[in-house]
Amino acid sequence: MGKTEPGKQLEWKRLFKAAMLELDLAILPGKIEEAKAAICRRESELQTQELSEEKMALMDALNALNDLARMLEREQQDGAN
Repeated sequence: MGKTEPGKQLEWKRLFKAAMLELDLAILPGKIEEAKAAICRRESELQTQELSEEKMALMDALNALNDLARMLEREQQDGAN
């Protein structure tokens, strides 16, 4: 398995947690996008490495953010009706 860089791993995790814990629906979309961007940057940095725990965590986090974005979109659509 590939080595990870703790500082870079902490950055995307911090942004991911901030998005997942955000309660203000006006701020949430920006937090989701910021976290997704950090995850994509980190995935790019790791693309030449073998599958690692961090790579699997990145995929899981991106899926969770996509689910959260879909739930937010549905909530906003329901609120508009």
